[in-house]
Amino acid sequence: TLIAEFSNQGYLENENLFTFPYDWRYGVSGKFADGKTNVDLLGHKIQEIMAQTGSDKVDVVAHSMGGLLVKKHVANNVATHHVGKAVFVGVPNTGAPKSIKVLLQGDNFGVLGLSDAEIKKISANFPAAYDLLPSQQYHNTRGSYIKVIDQGNLGSGPVTIRDLNY
Repeated sequence: TLIAEFSNQGYLENENLFTFPYDWRYGVSGKFADGKTNVDLLGHKIQEIMAQTGSDKVDVVAHSMGGLLVKKHVANNVATHHVGKAVFVGVPNTGAPKSIKVLLQGDNFGVLGLSDAEIKKISANFPAAYDLLPSQQYHNTRGSYIKVIDQGNLGSGPVTIRDLNY
């Protein structure tokens, strides 16, 4: 619907409106067999758009991990990123605690028939799952996202619950 909204406002796909589909499993840090990353591919896409349009900068609307790709591209190319404006929608700038749950115990994401255990195995091989781990900034801003439960002396002592520090 976002592309339709831009089209309603006069943008034309592949003329002044471009999409950048990428393999989200590789996230920001994962490398393809040729050694390239999604961030490298984004840089190439920006270069292609500039060559096609004659523009020296592109404006970007990024959702979720796409925003992390844009941030990394800009950080890697401070003087030559060619991003004019960036609009981030739902970007996990400081991480996503659910990534820890997925890596440690799995999660079926509410999809009937999807196995927590299978998702745990699969996610262990997705660089994106690690890219989404909460940062220290997340912890400093929002506090701990993991509770440690100490059941005392093999369950006979007092139970204590505390936040896990970063």
